[in-house]
Amino acid sequence: MSANTSLRQVRAQRLAALSQMLPNINASLSMTEEKENLEALGLSGSTLALEGLPFAFPKTVGPFHYYDARGTVSEDAFDLTALHNYRSGKELQHASELSAQDAHELVVLAVAGEYLNVLASEALVESQAAQVKLAQSSYDQAAAQYAAGTKALIDSQRSRVQLQTEQQRLLSDQADLAKRKLSLARVLGLPLGTELTLQEKLAPNPTALRPVEEIITQGIAQRADLKSYEASLRAAEQALKAAHAEHIPKVGVSGYYGIQGVTPTSGNGVFGATGSVNIPIWQGGRIESDIQQAQAVVINAAPSTRIS
Repeated sequence: MSANTSLRQVRAQRLAALSQMLPNINASLSMTEEKENLEALGLSGSTLALEGLPFAFPKTVGPFHYYDARGTVSEDAFDLTALHNYRSGKELQHASELSAQDAHELVVLAVAGEYLNVLASEALVESQAAQVKLAQSSYDQAAAQYAAGTKALIDSQRSRVQLQTEQQRLLSDQADLAKRKLSLARVLGLPLGTELTLQEKLAPNPTALRPVEEIITQGIAQRADLKSYEASLRAAEQALKAAHAEHIPKVGVSGYYGIQGVTPTSGNGVFGATGSVNIPIWQGGRIESDIQQAQAVVINAAPSTRIS
């Protein structure tokens, strides 16, 4: 899974956690046509002690119809589990964003490293080419002196061997440069065989580096992967708090307002409001299971963390 795909998935999870804290609002419109069997509902002359009536008690009622148009709203007014789950989702999104940033920085590091390797190889080729020219001049001079009889043959042969050695080193450096360019093209995603020509050269006098301790401190402070691990740990801790909060009662409210009537022009307003408190007493071990799973995630995120 790519870093961007993972980030989109985590963002969706955060939105799902946020939705648990926001009110749910719905609207409905219904039309009902109905006929009821009163005897099936237990309503008859005998059950109601109405045998002495001058008329027979009806067995059915209807058909009749009515319509209902209403809007409903419901919300968990107090739910610590949803709150901690939302905070955990935010930390997970932050961790995923940092992971995506770290992946991007790794790509930049790989490309920059290969780019500098090519520059270094080009500098070596130029330096070795100068060595070959120097060896060639030395050999030409030795050969001329040998021809004039002022230098021994062994000195001329020694210069020739030195020239051949420098030429072999130049071929080796050129081959290494070609290999470095192929590696850079592969990292950049270019087709094989693409000829690369770099415009920059290594600076002959590089700027002075800062103290190593300062560079290490700054590097650790800016490392996205370490920040991602820290955010993942905070997310795991919030998830653990959410699991513990499942023992706490939850308070919810709901209500509706609408219009009921036989026809749209003769409807009357209706409404209702309900408050509830959900007290968990025994959930079959589900809460303890959630707590143990959250503790395992915290331990994996921070092996040295002790959970009381």
